[in-house]
Amino acid sequence: NGSVLVPITTSATGGFDGDLNLTVTGLPAGVSAIFTPRRISNPAAGSSSIRLTAPALAQTGTRVITIVATSDAGAVQTTTVNLKVH
Repeated sequence: NGSVLVPITTSATGGFDGDLNLTVTGLPAGVSAIFTPRRISNPAAGSSSIRLTAPALAQTGTRVITIVATSDAGAVQTTTVNLKVH
């Protein structure tokens, strides 16, 4: 078993001030992700973290995962992270 905590910070542009919901895509089989918090209510100065946990028998290798921030109005922003399981 192994885990890593990845900090997430947000900023807002163009007067955007809506809440954001965070999700992740592209996780390898068996790897879990927990956001704390999952919802950011002040994206102009927001922060969260994602804890990625891999079981002992997780498939090894490097995968690109995508962290997705979706506003209540449906606007979407993404960023990618290289996740290496070894």
